[in-house]
Formats: sequence, C-alpha cells, structure tokens
Amino acid sequence: MNLVEALLIVAGLSMNVFLVSEYEGSMLPGIRKKAVAIVCAIFFLLQMSAMYGGYRLANIPFLASSVSIDLKQMCYFLAAVIFFGLAAFMITKAVRREVIIEKASEIRYLKILAKAAVIAVFTFLAGICWGFLGQEIGLACITIACATILAVIVGVYLGYREGAIFRTGFYLAGGILFFIAGMDVILRYLRPQL
Repeated sequence: MNLVEALLIVAGLSMNVFLVSEYEGSMLPGIRKKAVAIVCAIFFLLQMSAMYGGYRLANIPFLASSVSIDLKQMCYFLAAVIFFGLAAFMITKAVRREVIIEKASEIRYLKILAKAAVIAVFTFLAGICWGFLGQEIGLACITIACATILAVIVGVYLGYREGAIFRTGFYLAGGILFFIAGMDVILRYLRPQL
C-alpha cells in the first residue's frame, strides 16, 4: 500500500465522522469545549479499536503467513469489494438527500455513541483492507487518530456556524474516494493477474 491509498482510505473514513459531527454541531445552541472533547474521545476510541480489530483479523496466521498467490489475490479482491461497497453506501446517501430538521439541543452522547459505532463498522472493514494490502498498523492508527479528531472539531464548529448544508457533497466525496481506492486496488494488485 502506498501513501495515496492510505490517504484515500483515511479521507473516506473521516467524511463519515465529519458528517455526524457537522449534524450534531448544527443542533447546538452553543459550543462547549468539554462536550467537543468528549465527542472526540468517543470517536477516537471507537475508530482506533475498529481499525486495529480489522487489521488483526486480516493478519490471522493463516492469512498472514500464507504464500499462496491465489489466497493473496482473493484478499485483494475482497479489499476492492469492501471499498466499492463503502463507496456505494456513501454515494447512495448523497443521492437520497435526506431532509435535516435542525433544532437546538445539547449533544446527546448515547446518540453519538450509536452513530460512532456504525461508523466503526466501516472503519473495521477498512482495517481489514489495510491488513490485506500490507500496511503497518502504526501508520493507520496515527493517521486515523489525527483525521478523526480534526473531523470532529471541524464538523462541530462548521455545523454550528453553517448548519448541515454540506452533507450531500461530503457523502459524494467520500464515496468517490472509496471508489478510487477500490479501483487502485484492482489496477495495482489484481490487474497483472487478470
């Protein structure tokens, strides 16, 4: 895996975190730094756990120590399918254009936790891809941690100031990034074998 692939994955995952944060920020009557820090911590812990869990699953001894070219090709194929699935989900969300009714309320941490858990499923799948493509988990954790915290902070503040007006564009952008990552896997890892 090269730097471009890593950035595509991290940027795509960060779009989901940003969108949840933007939505929550659009509902706030005012921003409290402690609340933003708690939201950062929730997303940070779930994203790190999911990335590491997916990576570890992809590196179970049977897969990691195998020298079978067919097994490696299957892992690359699964990585591409996962990326295309994530792309399809995000593009579908963009096309659907859900109506957002903004009403002032404080951050509801259980709701944030539930949304963060759903996003963690995507991160878990991306962690599997990360492991299949042979990237180090340290780089994954550092980049996901930085991107997650940045996405939460920017999302909350932008949502507070502008509302949830960027949802469609960010879902579409995230879908496109995952689609490009899937195509990159096909062209870089599978094409020579086709």
